[in-house]
Amino acid sequence: MGAASRALVVMLASVAAGLLGPAAAAASDNAPGRPLAVMPQAGGDDVLFQGANGDLYENVFANGAWGTPFNTGIGPLGSAPAASLGPGGKEYVFWAGADHALWYATSSNGTSWQGTTRVGLGPLGGQPTATAWGTSSGIEVDVFWQGTDGQLWEGWEEPSGAWNGPRGLGEGQLGSAPTAFSAGNSAGTANIDAYWEGTGPGYDIWTGGTGGGPSAGFSGPSSIGKGPLGSAPSVDLLEPSGQENLFWRGTNGALWQATTSGSGWAGPTQRGFGPLDSAPTAAAVWPAEQDVFWIGPSGLWEATDEDGTWSGPVGPGAMAVPPAATTTPVTVSTPTPTPGAPSRRPPALRAKITTSWTWNRHRTTLTAITIRHLPRHATITITCAGRGCPRDARASGRGAVGRLRRRLDGSRYRPGDHLLLTISAPNLTAERVRITIRTSAVPAERLL
Repeated sequence: MGAASRALVVMLASVAAGLLGPAAAAASDNAPGRPLAVMPQAGGDDVLFQGANGDLYENVFANGAWGTPFNTGIGPLGSAPAASLGPGGKEYVFWAGADHALWYATSSNGTSWQGTTRVGLGPLGGQPTATAWGTSSGIEVDVFWQGTDGQLWEGWEEPSGAWNGPRGLGEGQLGSAPTAFSAGNSAGTANIDAYWEGTGPGYDIWTGGTGGGPSAGFSGPSSIGKGPLGSAPSVDLLEPSGQENLFWRGTNGALWQATTSGSGWAGPTQRGFGPLDSAPTAAAVWPAEQDVFWIGPSGLWEATDEDGTWSGPVGPGAMAVPPAATTTPVTVSTPTPTPGAPSRRPPALRAKITTSWTWNRHRTTLTAITIRHLPRHATITITCAGRGCPRDARASGRGAVGRLRRRLDGSRYRPGDHLLLTISAPNLTAERVRITIRTSAVPAERLL
């Protein structure tokens, strides 16, 4: 980047209007969602995510090492993806399209993906979640999402390949994209549980479920507590023990976990491994291994639980994500001065600002803010003008970003509000960014 060029990097956490980068899919009220889809495999995992260009990317763990992420040629996606195994071991990856419909692609080997199929079933409010279970006639795939009304919806593919839905499950207002698991039962149907972050006041984990398969009525919603969460949750199921595990990013940026074997929830337990810049995605590997992935500093990270013993995190040195793959870069360049022209302006302050947002029609929530390459003795000021503004924020000195994050994470705004973020430091030209809150869309950013 030249001396006269600056970058504002926005980490999108929306499901309401679609994801422009793979950073996060959340919902209308919550902290960052899950940017990654994980397909557990014998001897490793496949990790799928939306690239900076909107296409579906994949990274494969094989022969004890991670490869290089590659473009599958599918896209552009309108949300972060979700993955599931389907009939005959076929692998499915689902996403919300730019038309708010459900789309999917399939693979028989995990690396070669066949086309795209529009299922419809919309309008989806954002990133779906997928789970599969076995019946006497094959595998059924169930897909859940938060609708544009903020509630839980589902669609499902029968073993014959026929799709059903969409069916609204109610469950009240969701505060995040849902996560779900399913397991066949002795009645020949399935136990299906969905989880999501509530909308407050405690931002706990909420759940609804059924023991009669996708066409049966859902119970709930009911709260299992464990909040406040700092992201959408992710669930996995360890077999054959039947232990359910929920993971999420805490408000302190660390990985947290709660577990149940059907008789009450244990936890929450802080696993650490932070800072997490996104919600985690968990995958169970038979019989007793859990792999948890997230976006952290410099890229993709993983922690592993084998028979109750945690290891990691393994960082981007082993699992590199292509540059900018977890963000949507918006670069505003100022004209380059004429060579030799005198300039009395101090050198430009160049900081990298990453924000995560969720939104619906009436409200936009700042779920995370990160500022990197901050000069020493810098002061950060955020002011807001508009009818939905919270109080202004200012921080300086050591730990300024952390103090600012604690004050602003979760702050809510209304369409038409204008935020002005200013970073200043001695002997440097201040960096100023104007953020305009819009209706049902990612906030607009402009470097001043």
